[in-house]
Amino acid sequence: SSKSEAEADIDRFLRELGTDYLDIVLMHCLTSADWSKSKRGIMEALTAAKAAGKIRAHGVSCHDLGAFEVAADEPWVEVVLARINYGGHHMDGPPETIIPIIERMADNGKGVYGMKVIGAGELDDDARNAIHYVLDLPSIEAITIGMISQAEVDENVGWVEEHTLTPA
Repeated sequence: SSKSEAEADIDRFLRELGTDYLDIVLMHCLTSADWSKSKRGIMEALTAAKAAGKIRAHGVSCHDLGAFEVAADEPWVEVVLARINYGGHHMDGPPETIIPIIERMADNGKGVYGMKVIGAGELDDDARNAIHYVLDLPSIEAITIGMISQAEVDENVGWVEEHTLTPA
């Protein structure tokens, strides 16, 4: 995408959703450590959209360890959607590599949201422990889980509700 495409996309999202602003807009699926240079135009478009009140925060989701590491220290990044689960499934590296980077992101003031919490379904049989594992990570502020049925929603909400969260 280009800067002009990003600007048009934001306006389209606002129209389609019938809203005046978007809480968070991410550049998704970054796969190269040079993204902060190669995506500069999009970053400028999102910065301008924030200044205009069209979005409240901007950030990234990464599908590459190098890209993920850059996000930890890039001042432009406000929010990161981070792939994290105890099994290391569909992540940018094993948990012991990813967790210190997530902690650095949080230390740098970024909001970190966990995704792939159930490992893209590979941990379905242990969803309770998978969800609790990520909720126990102090640098994760929220999680997102893909679900395909009301039963999955009910089950996963139950696992979250039974978990005792530590106040920030």
